[in-house]
Amino acid sequence: MIGLHVDDRPLLEWISTILGTGIVINNKENTVSYFIITDTERLKTILFPIFDNFPLNTTKHLDYLSFKEALELAYHVNLSSLDNKNRTEIIDKIVDLKNKMNNKRTNFYINNNHIRITPYWLLGLIEGEASFQLYRKELFIKFK
Repeated sequence: MIGLHVDDRPLLEWISTILGTGIVINNKENTVSYFIITDTERLKTILFPIFDNFPLNTTKHLDYLSFKEALELAYHVNLSSLDNKNRTEIIDKIVDLKNKMNNKRTNFYINNNHIRITPYWLLGLIEGEASFQLYRKELFIKFK
């Protein structure tokens, strides 16, 4: 899911059109638009190759890997054919992956060779999440 301000809905619709999948909806307050793909085959055949070839930076990459692993566990194993013990183990593994994502993440290790800071990535960081500060007294640059 990608969520953007409702003014950016045309961008999400364009992404949906280019990928040939997904839906775009607004929240109840009509302040946020979301692009959502729920079809697991489309996730595996369209979205995953994009993120495999153009990896995310920071912990978003780790969350993607966890999500991908959980989806593989859920859909490559026929849960109904397993006995209760094995089914429970797989479900517990999926729940464990989910519970270690996003703000619940405790493992932040990413290989330094993985991170690619491109001009587009830096622009997105600056416009979306970051602030830069320069403390002249200490000559210390701080990124938030």
